[in-house]
Amino acid sequence: MKAASAGGGVGGGTSNEPELKRRRLLDAGGPIEDDETARRKMRDAEVYERGVDGDFRVYAGFDPNPSIPRKINKGHPLYRRPVQLFHWSGRRSLSLYSIIYFLVSPFLIIQSAVSHDGDAYDSHIIKPMGHFAREGDLPMMRWLYVNGADTRDEEVLFWFPLYSAVRFGTLEVCKWLFAHGAAGDIKRTVADTRYTPLSGIFDESDKRTLSRWLILNGALCKDDDTGELDHDLITKDLTYHGDDSARELPELLMWAREHHQCRSAFGVFLMGTLSILEYSNTKLRHAFLARIRSEKVVDRILRNTPPDQYRLLWDELFPQRVCCSLAALCGKSGILELIGDYVGIMRGREARIIRQLTDLLPGVIAELDAKRAQSNLEADSNDDSDDDNDGSDGSDDFYESDA
Repeated sequence: MKAASAGGGVGGGTSNEPELKRRRLLDAGGPIEDDETARRKMRDAEVYERGVDGDFRVYAGFDPNPSIPRKINKGHPLYRRPVQLFHWSGRRSLSLYSIIYFLVSPFLIIQSAVSHDGDAYDSHIIKPMGHFAREGDLPMMRWLYVNGADTRDEEVLFWFPLYSAVRFGTLEVCKWLFAHGAAGDIKRTVADTRYTPLSGIFDESDKRTLSRWLILNGALCKDDDTGELDHDLITKDLTYHGDDSARELPELLMWAREHHQCRSAFGVFLMGTLSILEYSNTKLRHAFLARIRSEKVVDRILRNTPPDQYRLLWDELFPQRVCCSLAALCGKSGILELIGDYVGIMRGREARIIRQLTDLLPGVIAELDAKRAQSNLEADSNDDSDDDNDGSDGSDDFYESDA
């Protein structure tokens, strides 16, 4: 693979396009598909022409040059658009926006995403970035990005890039999208549902690594950038699939507790790296001030204590401990950070999220258990009442027949 050449692309020409392309080329974050292969992949993409009733086995692909007007003939979807619009208007209410969108959509490189979608629903459209996110094709996504493509596709209702990557379980693609402009989509709802990238996969045990990455990157946090978890988001996204989601909650809690305990143990390890505090009269006075908080009292104590007894006061304030070999790492913050990263110690915002999960998840699990128990109780009560009704009807019939 090689860097994309200056010609062509998916974004259309602008006066500052070379500068934008140069910046994005430096920011792409890895190998980029070469121009010729990228264009072939665009044309060969297994997607269907938007809004066209055709053979589902015939793919339309994407146009690698949407800014270049395409020749319109009788076989082209744009030729059939007025006729389709006439039939379409009989089924749906029309607005000026929908008419304009219907006529110009062939030039938006938006296609149908599913084979049965002849006269496509809006929720089925997909753009190249979302399509290649589903494929897990990072070099192709970088080529699109360098050539001006959006990593969010805000006009796409369902298969926007981050959701496509999450649904198909591609963690590296999710990380790349998050770092290249799609971080705002981590809590984005799908179409008109309550569905989010996290709630879509939380019940799938084979995607635990991906769902936990979403959580650590703010999928359950409030919008104020404090890293504080939103209880409503937790109960909505982590219980979306009912019993399937409920089975995953204890696993998530166990994972959070393991990381929290590991961080606490690492804190004990760091205590061993502290050097023994060396004695001095100045340090003794500062230590007294920190505890007593009165200069008069501290000065009186030191004035009435013989100087040869100062060391005894020091030993009372700072009991001597055995020197640990870890003290050799004192002041070596870079080494300690490397050790922490190697053993998987979470820091900063991630550590706060983990701690909050250990505090909040037990309550969420208890709430779910209580609701499930209540539902079972109501179901049993309904069954008993049905049995009583059946029994009374039978006995009445028996007595009536006997009479």
